[in-house]
Amino acid sequence: MLTTLRVFLEHGGSAATARVLGLHRNIVAARLGQVRERLGVPLDDPGNRLALQMACRALTSP
Repeated sequence: MLTTLRVFLEHGGSAATARVLGLHRNIVAARLGQVRERLGVPLDDPGNRLALQMACRALTSP
């Protein structure tokens, strides 16, 4: 789910995320729903998206 979240944040939408990952957009939407549920933060808030994007980059950088 981390990859899905990272790609979503980098591309700004589930349709673009689905294309990049080669998944159906419903799968992406379900994964993002799980992320929202587990983290308890709305992904439509720009501040949350920025914080999550920074966290994703920190977790995936060498």
